[in-house]
Amino acid sequence: MGYGYLYRSMSRAMQPKKVTPPKLPEQKMAVYVLVNGQQAGPFNKTELAQLVKNGTLQSDTLVWEAGMAAWGPANTLPHVLKLLLLNAPKRKEPKEPKAAAPTPKPAPEPKAEHSLRADLIDAMGQLGFRGADVAKSVDALLDEQPEISSSAALKILLKMKSDK
Repeated sequence: MGYGYLYRSMSRAMQPKKVTPPKLPEQKMAVYVLVNGQQAGPFNKTELAQLVKNGTLQSDTLVWEAGMAAWGPANTLPHVLKLLLLNAPKRKEPKEPKAAAPTPKPAPEPKAEHSLRADLIDAMGQLGFRGADVAKSVDALLDEQPEISSSAALKILLKMKSDK
């Protein structure tokens, strides 16, 4: 055995070894919800979305997750607020009874603000989007699709903003 062998062995030993970091467990949402005064959960993202869809979880429903000092409204947790906005049940607008005879139309009034406009701008602001650009996007969408639901509009707005 010569110095060459010793040199090669030492240089291999001194090479940094390739170490792959350990896989960390996926962080899962674990939110507890007060349902009829009783603690329920923990719920993951999919389960929370289902609670929103069936009306059990609303913006004022009390929730708790690790790190919170006390129970608070669901809309105070950004990730739960996003679920509330994206999965809100569609509002059922009351149907107007059909008139027996057509009545003459009055002179057109100035265009009223869409009922969802303020809520959508506020929701986008709570998700971190700011500026006149948000209001223009909301107005354009509501002009194009005036009968759109709030959850569908929010999904489209979030997609538009993420594409920019």
